[in-house]
Amino acid sequence: MDSIDKTAQVFHALSHPRRVMILRCLMGRSNEPIAVGALQRETKIPAASLTHHLQIMERSGVLVQKTKGRFTLYTLDAKILARVLGHVQNQIDMGIGTDHIEPVVCHEVDAKPKIPMPMAPPPPTKRFLGLRG
Repeated sequence: MDSIDKTAQVFHALSHPRRVMILRCLMGRSNEPIAVGALQRETKIPAASLTHHLQIMERSGVLVQKTKGRFTLYTLDAKILARVLGHVQNQIDMGIGTDHIEPVVCHEVDAKPKIPMPMAPPPPTKRFLGLRG
């Protein structure tokens, strides 16, 4: 898998608020493994949803899963995050992929609006009002 595919996979793994919450929780643990139950208590994410998000993050390589007895433990793979963010920073530094983006130009706002004002509707006729005459 090339670096572009891996970068996209990591960004996908971090593209949900709950997965960012999991990431933040694991980042504060100094690379200590955490059991799924403890992670659930800290994040307040329902068990089924937490398992789903952990699987996505593990498939991308952001998390490493270990089993210790009957406990499933997760740790953050900070190396892959550093590699992906380094790749993105290199792209920004080299300017690759930004040559097609037009710079935003701000214009002063005119005093008169350029949108034509709608015309007033004609007054109702006697026939429209149901009157005879």
